Amino acid sequence: MSNLHVLALGINQLSGPIPASLSNISGLSSVDLAHNNFVGSVPTNLGNLQELSWLGLNHNNLGHNSREDWKFLNSMINCSKLEYLSLSANKIGGVLPAAIGNLSTQQLKIHSNKIYGKIPEEITYLTNLTTLNLEQNILTGVIPTSFGKLTKMQELRLGLNRLSGQIPASIGEVPTGGAFKNTSAISIIGNSLLCGGVTELQLPRCPASVTKQAKHQRLKLVIIVICVVLFFFLLAIAFAAYRVKKINRKTSTFQNIEELPKVSYKMLLIATASFSSKNLIGSGSFGSVYKGTLDQEERLVAVKVLNLQKKGVSKSFLAECNALKGIRHRNLVKSLTCCSSIDYNGNDFKALVFEFLTNGSLEKWLHPEGSENQPLDFLQRLNIAIDVASALCYLHNECELPIVHCDLKPSNILLDADLVAKVSDFGLARLLSATTQVSETKSSSIGLKGSVGYAAPEYGLGGKASKEGDVYSFGILILEMFTGKRPTDEIFIDDYNLHNYVKEALPEYLLQVADPILLEEEEEEETGEIIQRSIVSILEIGLACSEKSPEGRMNVEAVTRQLQTVRRVFLGPTSGVRS
Repeated sequence: MSNLHVLALGINQLSGPIPASLSNISGLSSVDLAHNNFVGSVPTNLGNLQELSWLGLNHNNLGHNSREDWKFLNSMINCSKLEYLSLSANKIGGVLPAAIGNLSTQQLKIHSNKIYGKIPEEITYLTNLTTLNLEQNILTGVIPTSFGKLTKMQELRLGLNRLSGQIPASIGEVPTGGAFKNTSAISIIGNSLLCGGVTELQLPRCPASVTKQAKHQRLKLVIIVICVVLFFFLLAIAFAAYRVKKINRKTSTFQNIEELPKVSYKMLLIATASFSSKNLIGSGSFGSVYKGTLDQEERLVAVKVLNLQKKGVSKSFLAECNALKGIRHRNLVKSLTCCSSIDYNGNDFKALVFEFLTNGSLEKWLHPEGSENQPLDFLQRLNIAIDVASALCYLHNECELPIVHCDLKPSNILLDADLVAKVSDFGLARLLSATTQVSETKSSSIGLKGSVGYAAPEYGLGGKASKEGDVYSFGILILEMFTGKRPTDEIFIDDYNLHNYVKEALPEYLLQVADPILLEEEEEEETGEIIQRSIVSILEIGLACSEKSPEGRMNVEAVTRQLQTVRRVFLGPTSGVRS
């Protein structure tokens, strides 16, 4: 079809590589292959289309090989009539090559790819450029000052990258004029290190030069501030010394389980019908949990009977008693009493008694496997995530001695009749020193801190229990809750894990990793989009919590705030209660 001028095949399900034979249709001026499933690299001979003015290849699966992805640019110098080029929403990676400056295009859109490195100075050779969209890549460095040469620029989008430094004054009169005056045509979100710009951009002010008089006034202010800070610092030292002394006096009492209320072996035997299998609600290497009815009020309780034949369980009993003795929070399972006695065969017997929660563990709700439980909907899962984060906030920051749970996972999260989540099983819990914030070995159990798939990587290398370790487990928990995938799924082998599985998919391939049940909840298009955006936000929080490096993880206070923000946005401005 040598006389064909327009080829429009967008929004279909075409797949495979883009055929190189397209270059034989020498009269083509417009090619639209967007919104298909094309793979591989862009053909390197498209430059033969010398009449080409419009090329749309966006929303495909092009890329995957950063060495090959940009080779086609060398031939595009022949397309002197090219006005529009879109490669957005593909998987094109690598560094943006200098050859991009050889194009003649007026509109260049290559956002939502995997491009990293700096923005090349050569891009400013495109003096006719009116639209440039580089959003949602992994670009770093500063915005080139030579952008001021792009005098015809009407729309510039650099958001959701990792750019830093000042917005160049050469772009325009900052903060009141130039290319950055029209904020509706500018996007810089997600670049947390940028500064300057007009007020509407809400960026921090950039450092500016000051006069000698201003420096003198600033020096006086600094001296005053230092004096005030020094005073409060000394006051804080005195207060801290008093607190440490007070805590040290209380530590021995806190770790003395003799003061806990106790029940006898006989009472627990009667409560559980002689530990009948009919009352068994869970078991593991640590022991077994039975449902029981205690005292004259016939309170339903859960009795955790420890398997004392297993190494370290006695120490686990002490750790759990110490951790549970002084804590009370709506999102922690309430400890009622304990039993340290001898059974009727003369053997040691140790058990813990908790409130009974009718809806069992989160594990059985996320992975029913024959259970009668209905799947949890989006809001229920979000509420549970907030409950668990609130419990961690309390343990880490509000207890007299901070507590690290060390074994956060779905089977250790129980749900009451209203599906309010409560964290349980403190058998591996560690008490943190009030001064050093490291785990106290005398109150901890031995062995691996946590469960496979949920334990922080540093624990496997002998690292001490830490708040950051709990945050890692919480991050994996969130990813599991909203993808439906266990971290121990058979697809995760070697270095490929649940974190990487989600990270590679977000945000454009959310539908491939999100739990399908969540995406089937709403038939209304607008509500469905809100759920999808909310799931992306939650999964990003999960990724930030489960970073490999402890220093790179979010703190639990920020996690709680962000999850609550997601819930407020989802419920709308008029709803501020749990639903």
